[in-house]
Amino acid sequence: MQLSKASLWQKWKRRRKNMRRNTKIVGGILLVAILLVAVGYAAITNVTLNIKGTAKSEGNPDNFKVELIGEPQTSGDGTTTATIDNQDKTQGTMNVSGLNAKGQTAIATYTVKNQSVDLSADLTAKATSTNDEYFEVQCSLDKTTLKAQEETTMTVKVKLLKTPIDETKENLSTEIGVNVDAEPKQPGEEINGGATTVTSQKPKTTGGTYLPDGFTQVEGTTLENGLTIQDSTGNQYVWIEVPKTSEVYPTAGLNIKDFTTEEYTAIETDLHTYTNDYRNGTSYKDEYYSDATTGLTSGEYTALKQKMLKSVYQNGGFYVGKYETGIEGTPKTSGSSTTEPEEIPVIKQNAYPYNYVTCSQAQTLASKMESGKYTSSLMFGVQWDLVLKYLETKGTAQADLKTNSTNWGNYRNNLWEITNENSKYAPNGSGWTNGAYGKKDSSKDVLLSTGASETFSKQGIYDIAGNVWEWTLEYTSYASNPCAYRGGSCSNSGGNYPARCRTNYTTGHFYYDIGFRVALY
Repeated sequence: MQLSKASLWQKWKRRRKNMRRNTKIVGGILLVAILLVAVGYAAITNVTLNIKGTAKSEGNPDNFKVELIGEPQTSGDGTTTATIDNQDKTQGTMNVSGLNAKGQTAIATYTVKNQSVDLSADLTAKATSTNDEYFEVQCSLDKTTLKAQEETTMTVKVKLLKTPIDETKENLSTEIGVNVDAEPKQPGEEINGGATTVTSQKPKTTGGTYLPDGFTQVEGTTLENGLTIQDSTGNQYVWIEVPKTSEVYPTAGLNIKDFTTEEYTAIETDLHTYTNDYRNGTSYKDEYYSDATTGLTSGEYTALKQKMLKSVYQNGGFYVGKYETGIEGTPKTSGSSTTEPEEIPVIKQNAYPYNYVTCSQAQTLASKMESGKYTSSLMFGVQWDLVLKYLETKGTAQADLKTNSTNWGNYRNNLWEITNENSKYAPNGSGWTNGAYGKKDSSKDVLLSTGASETFSKQGIYDIAGNVWEWTLEYTSYASNPCAYRGGSCSNSGGNYPARCRTNYTTGHFYYDIGFRVALY
């Protein structure tokens, strides 16, 4: 069938219209496809690269160096030499001689330099003299802050405070001490201090005796009633005066400077002569016997004794524990010669006695009571005798010290009455009870806490007679029983074992009525 032109025209128009519609549909599909592709690409996120770790810096001592430089200059009176150690330029010396009149002064001038590349230094100075009766030491710094590569002048002056009269009767020497502490600081953090001057000042009690660093004088105590000092934890010591006179030191003299072996021997000999009434021809000696006796080697023993002798000579005495050494908390009930005791010792009133301890253990414990420039130890035999001589000079009769100490000591034969409510007592050394107690049986041994009664004190020193035996650094020549102890105990008679008495036992011996007392010098 043939179509008319009109029909063909209409058919073509319809066909074209359909083509246009189909084209739009395809375009829409393409557009959607393109959009979908675009959305798909947007879903890929950024990538971040991370590096983690640490960085540390370490202090290097070589970065901070403050030294003495150049050659020291000297001036003033007498003869002065000053040097700097070539190997260690933080160390220097100053030796003075020839000062003979009050007010004379010897001077040494040093240069101090901060050799650091960038660190600053804040300086603090200290000056000391071991003989502040005759000598004053002064240290001056022109400035106390040094930036890197800066320097300052340090002047040390030694001044004679008294004109000597008789060098054989006076101590005319001193040990000079000047310390400059340099503290590192970052630039800009310095104190920026100016000039400073410090003068040696040895702390003293109101009675004029030396006062160890970190101690205070107990209020109300004097040289007449037993001058007492205490440390920051409350441990107390009493001053034992040993006069520095020609009567005490007729052989050694009063002007020992070098402290040679011979001079130490002379000091010890003079002290033995001075206290001879309390030695009574004894064969006991302050000499090394064996390591097992005191826990010290021969060299350690000799060095310790020399330090004690020098201190007694220079300072005119020493300090001794006001009380027998004690324990706070729980009392000891047993001991061991092979295991070191763990209880912390104290020197305080109303403590349990530190008993069940061997001689070497007691020395180890005593040596740990103090540190720094002062030394603590058991008493040497001559120190115990010096305590008795001191009590004699303060009015205690020799008979009470030498012959019969019953009335002022905790002995078996003393029927005492304790009114101190804070005291403690233990029949036969066990089963402790708190409170006052009256002893009614002279056949009974009753151990007491430290300083239980004023009755048992002389010059503020408690229980030097009775209560517990006290280990010393003395020894006997009896090989089986070399360790010496003093003063008697609660299990003894005061007539047979007065304050003066000494006896001995084995190196491994311990018991409930054996303790110790500490000396400080």
